[in-house]
Amino acid sequence: MSPAPTVLAAVQVDPTRNNASRSLARFPSNSLDFVVAGAWVGLQVDRANLLRWYLTVVRPSGIFCIVCSAGTERNWWKSATAGALPFADEDADGMRLFVFVKEESSQPDSRNGPEEVRRNVCPLCGGGEFDLLRLMKDLETPLFTCRASSCGLTIQRRYSRGEFSGTIYQSRYIEQYRADPVAARMRTAEAEWFVGWLGSQGVSLGSSIEIGLGDGTFSGALQRAGIRTAGVDFIPVALELAARQGTKPLHCGDWETWACPHEAEFDVGVMIHTIEHFGDPRSAFTKLVRAVRPGGYLYVHTPNHDHARGSDWFHYWPEHVSLFGRQSLRRLFVSSRVEVCTVRELYGDDLIFIGRKV
Repeated sequence: MSPAPTVLAAVQVDPTRNNASRSLARFPSNSLDFVVAGAWVGLQVDRANLLRWYLTVVRPSGIFCIVCSAGTERNWWKSATAGALPFADEDADGMRLFVFVKEESSQPDSRNGPEEVRRNVCPLCGGGEFDLLRLMKDLETPLFTCRASSCGLTIQRRYSRGEFSGTIYQSRYIEQYRADPVAARMRTAEAEWFVGWLGSQGVSLGSSIEIGLGDGTFSGALQRAGIRTAGVDFIPVALELAARQGTKPLHCGDWETWACPHEAEFDVGVMIHTIEHFGDPRSAFTKLVRAVRPGGYLYVHTPNHDHARGSDWFHYWPEHVSLFGRQSLRRLFVSSRVEVCTVRELYGDDLIFIGRKV
């Protein structure tokens, strides 16, 4: 006798309180045989995403059923359930019933980073099992956490980096930091701390490469400490600001797609609030590691997702597509043959890893 199917019955959801993500987070991806979404789904402002989230917990070949009013457009509901095959579409007693069967090979494409990265394949460890964690503060963007015990990377796959290039990543993205003197002092103090840490280890560095220069403050401080600095950014004004502080522009463009010609050339590679912007963070980090000489250092500063407690966490922004905590960032370093030297928590919600290339 086959086991009885596991059933999740839909309940009324108030999207402003994020109940949908909390209820679905109890179920692993691909774990339920039959899921029902009631007529209330069509009333929600984020209804298309609600349907997709329900679909994530249905196993391949499982059944997904939508009960809605008879006036609901057929094409809209079908487009909101990509990855499922229509099985039935019936009207009865003023209601419309849609039944879908989830495809065996359903693998929704990621729209961030290289095309081979899929939402259901972890870009850090290659695992294929995710749990829905919560919604971001826009209450429309789902966050998925890799279930691998040694990973725990959290990703979102709603936005594409192409969208960021045309809307978010413009000159004003840099100007907002340039206009904040407190942020500049914080970044300068961070660079001075790093130089001091190197001195305490008896290390003297000659050159550095920074990916994602921002307003150039960090590399500028390293430059003043006697370290030759170079950098990459795809916002021209970032390179201009960094150049004024002595940093050599290497490339204006996307680090992920650039065929970097620099191999084992620099003493340290730096990413400050950059790694979380990559849809394929391991590939981006590995490229940086290749640019650093053996025995050189890697410096990564990123939001600490271990401290996220709800959808209103400060660092939940659309452009933050890969979120790390201590475990996942350590895996990134170790899997790239970088020995972790020290870990520092900063400003309450930030995480710094320094490692040495072996």
